[in-house]
Amino acid sequence: MIVKVGESKQEVLRSGTYDSVSVIANCIAAADNNRLTASDMDMSNINVKVLLKRGRNTEILMNDNLKLLGTFNTILGGFDEFFNGVDIEAPGASTKHRQLRPVTLKFGSHVRVNAGDEIVCEIKVANSGAFGTDIDASDSFIEYYFNSSQGYEAGIPEIVCEVVQANSTKQSFSLGAGVVDIAFLNFDKDGLKDQVINTAQLSSDRYDYGKSFNQLVALKIMNYGKNPAYRFGTSLPVTIANQAIFRALDYYPQSLFLLEGGELDNTKLDISFNGAQVAASQNYVISRRVKSSKEIVAAAVNRANKHTKENYEKLPATL
Repeated sequence: MIVKVGESKQEVLRSGTYDSVSVIANCIAAADNNRLTASDMDMSNINVKVLLKRGRNTEILMNDNLKLLGTFNTILGGFDEFFNGVDIEAPGASTKHRQLRPVTLKFGSHVRVNAGDEIVCEIKVANSGAFGTDIDASDSFIEYYFNSSQGYEAGIPEIVCEVVQANSTKQSFSLGAGVVDIAFLNFDKDGLKDQVINTAQLSSDRYDYGKSFNQLVALKIMNYGKNPAYRFGTSLPVTIANQAIFRALDYYPQSLFLLEGGELDNTKLDISFNGAQVAASQNYVISRRVKSSKEIVAAAVNRANKHTKENYEKLPATL
């Protein structure tokens, strides 16, 4: 599905199993020999909404701007490609710079679309602001599609985003049950010196921790293998050997992953902030949760047993 500036489009699927939506910004420079940068797009002016309509109920799987959702989904990998882009054609004297900026927005669980169900993705690109003046907005566009998956629906996923109030020194987040992933997102700091978080305390039915800011940075760097290595300096390298001037910290270095791949109930996050560093609408706690029921789990078990039996019956008696 293609969406251009000022448009809102829906894709509706009525069968299949899915675990994510991929979104690709196709960017073309407005002039020859002009290199596009991360600041040439404002992903907050693109909204992504995914709904599951089942019976009389409509479940919101996600509904937020692409900057929040994309950062959450790329902290541990794909961040540079999402914000800085992948070159399709380099800028030249008679050539416009062409880029793709891709991201996959994961649901957090497989979603099975049965007869009578609908899964809907709607993307809206604002009339202005998504593409900067250095991008040709008439030729650039957003492309998106659902990703099919193999697996059993163990629950209905949702991504929930909560803002940190300006100048807060403490804030509690009751994240509830079925919590899979948690991240803290910061969008106004380009280094680690003026820290926003002092400490974070996570508590749940089966896993607890308390960590300082330094420990949270170390957790992000060392405990999550998919996270890109931190590199220091202020510019791109002149040669591979000259690593001293390699790229600086990632684009939002104080965006921190707090939990990956959990399954926590009664989840609460208490954060102590350096209030003077907490700007309005620049800090968020975002979580991925999966709501389940006996009916959903029983259906998944029955399908798994059915497939196991079918696979068993296909086997030869002996080798």
